[in-house]
Amino acid sequence: MDNSEALNRFVNAIDESLTDSIYDAYVAEYDGQKFVANNVGYLYSHDALMALQIQLNQFQKIIDSIRTTYDTHEYNNLVNQVNEFRRAQKEVAEAEHLKRLKKQKSEAVCKVYLMHNKRTGNYKIGRSKSLKLREKTLQDEQPEIELVCAFDGKIKDEKHLHNLFADKRLRGEWFALAESDVAQFKAYFR
Repeated sequence: MDNSEALNRFVNAIDESLTDSIYDAYVAEYDGQKFVANNVGYLYSHDALMALQIQLNQFQKIIDSIRTTYDTHEYNNLVNQVNEFRRAQKEVAEAEHLKRLKKQKSEAVCKVYLMHNKRTGNYKIGRSKSLKLREKTLQDEQPEIELVCAFDGKIKDEKHLHNLFADKRLRGEWFALAESDVAQFKAYFR
């Protein structure tokens, strides 16, 4: 077996091992804190983080040991592949973390409300974590606004109601609803 064939077999073995490890665990950094997680979102202990670091260090030692056997160009290609893997691994970890945060936010319970502007007759379908504060903010801008009803819900509930009454949308979250639409809004949560 010549040197280039041996190098290719070695690179392929490392690629397979590193690729398999991306499904087992990866290191992520968020807000300056490091953690280890797998692709389904489980967090691992500090010991698991250290085990992954040991594995990466072992790969680096193997690569360093072949430096004298192969020419600089082949060595640099191998190092670049490992560095590319590490960069990709970090991107995957960050993307997965942001995906989990987005999912947590979309599943968070909030108040989905219906407010009525007595002056214009229009209704606002919205959501808020702090309904009292939201009501006060809107009333500061338009004192004629009153709360009609509010229910525990999620972002998807607000979106569903916006889509349900899309043909009656005036602008943003404001709608020209009839009394039957208000009854339908209330019935959605019962």
